[in-house]
Amino acid sequence: MGPLLETFCMEDGELLHLNYHQDRVRWSTGEEIDISLFADAIRADASYPTEDRGRWRVSVTYTGGTILAIRFIRYQVPEIKALKSIDIDANFYTKKWADRSALELYKKELPSGVEPLFILDGKVTDTSFTNILVEKEGELFTPRSYLLRGTKRSALLDKGIIQECDLPLEELSYYDSIHLINAMLSPSQLVLPIISVQ
Repeated sequence: MGPLLETFCMEDGELLHLNYHQDRVRWSTGEEIDISLFADAIRADASYPTEDRGRWRVSVTYTGGTILAIRFIRYQVPEIKALKSIDIDANFYTKKWADRSALELYKKELPSGVEPLFILDGKVTDTSFTNILVEKEGELFTPRSYLLRGTKRSALLDKGIIQECDLPLEELSYYDSIHLINAMLSPSQLVLPIISVQ
């Protein structure tokens, strides 16, 4: 198994949703690795921001219980203007692999600001860096056919804020808008009209 990646949202010095990261690390590795190992290493890292206010993306590359690298990036919501539906033959990103070359292969073919929306067996899944939500008359739904077990998606499901649904590509036009979510992005922070899906 190659190195894995766990991306945390750190807001004003606090690492968010640690219990959901714990679940994903356990599921990804099949090992009982305490998430405090990651949290302690992040806080002790030499590159820990001296100014920890605001929102930071903290990426931890690891294998088993060994942390290989930690990276801190001050977060800005990316500019995405459109989504391009792309058919795939299999789920190549069931785990959050550190090697994202398979994802980047699809992205490099697209113009700046256009993000792939992967379609597997005719069903909508994820983009290259987010799970998705679709909105209809104020209600939020997420496809059962996701690729990656996202921590924000899991938290929103547990809180009853979103519901799972079957989402064939041909039914996407029934919805009003599409929200991109991940550890860093909450609903309504990056929203596109359905007509932006190409």
